[in-house]
Amino acid sequence: MAEMKMLIDGGWADSAESVEIRNPANREVLGRMPVASAEQVEQSVQAAQRGRREIAAMPAHQRAELLFGIADRLAARTGELSGLLAAENGKPIRQTREEVGAAVRIFRGFGEEAKRIFGRQIPLDAVPGLEAHFAVTVREPVGVVAAIVPFNYPVELYAHKAAAALAAGNAVIVKPPEKCPLTLLEVARLTEEAGVPAAGHQMITGGAETAQQLARSEGVDLISLTGGTEAGRQLAQLAAKTLKHVLLELGANDVMIVCEDADLERATEAVVLGRLARGNGQICCAVKRVFVADRLYDEFAHSLERQAGELVVGDQLSEETDVGPLINEAAAEAVEAAIRAAASAGARSGSAADAAEPSSIPRFSPRSRRMPRRSSARCSGRSRR
Repeated sequence: MAEMKMLIDGGWADSAESVEIRNPANREVLGRMPVASAEQVEQSVQAAQRGRREIAAMPAHQRAELLFGIADRLAARTGELSGLLAAENGKPIRQTREEVGAAVRIFRGFGEEAKRIFGRQIPLDAVPGLEAHFAVTVREPVGVVAAIVPFNYPVELYAHKAAAALAAGNAVIVKPPEKCPLTLLEVARLTEEAGVPAAGHQMITGGAETAQQLARSEGVDLISLTGGTEAGRQLAQLAAKTLKHVLLELGANDVMIVCEDADLERATEAVVLGRLARGNGQICCAVKRVFVADRLYDEFAHSLERQAGELVVGDQLSEETDVGPLINEAAAEAVEAAIRAAASAGARSGSAADAAEPSSIPRFSPRSRRMPRRSSARCSGRSRR
């Protein structure tokens, strides 16, 4: 079992409180995550004030090389990182390998972007008497960026947040997801090896209280959250008190519409990939609802059930697996509750399989009145034109 530590001001810090991180498939303890105290969060924020100056003072080519160095280290450790991510997250190993590969590309891409942060030169000859004048704008770093990373694509979304912040000359404080933080804590070691200034990239672990303290802190200039709608609302309200910048990517209730001229094979494949297989269906932009032209419904349902039934559900560390376990037991219970709610609203299963299996296809009466607004339930809806 790994005893993980946080990266604060260039040092690896423990905490009096910790949480076990388990493999969601077999409940094996993979490691312990320290829970940052309020004092440790404040320490990281204060250190970031120094880090922001150090990162901002680096020339663009140096920031670019820094990001390229992180990308190279991620690429070299892809096997180890993807295995750890699959173990703690539940996502199949083939997908976690792709995710680490995406993070490599993101760091390299932002390495190039670090060399293309340009200002503007604006002629002022539209104003009489200013024909020989022009204005110049220069882009400057925001300062300290707090990056709140979700559990579903932690390595990839961390890369989007941290690489962008560093490329633009900002210090970044990362809070990994408390459900699966171990892989990102390993990634923090790689950023340290790459030579990021000690206070320029920090990683503190904890739950909602840690994120909320970062949102309240006057020393944080921008907070970026990918997560649930309610979490985003709370952080935005806290951040408003210090007028910091807020970037939110939240949940949704995405709908897919299957028209009468649709290619049903491709349409059902899109649902299977977009709802069931990718990320075990735990994606903010996953297909949540499907509206099918009435005359196509039966054929669509059969195709969907067939393709879903071909998915391999099992051990996320197996190369053959398409769908692994959800992130934790509470998530699985939420799916079961959604299925029961759908059944009570008039749905019936199109499969003899267990209702929690991805091959089950509830059919909803047009008069069904209760449907969850946001849900991870694996359902397809029926509508009448």
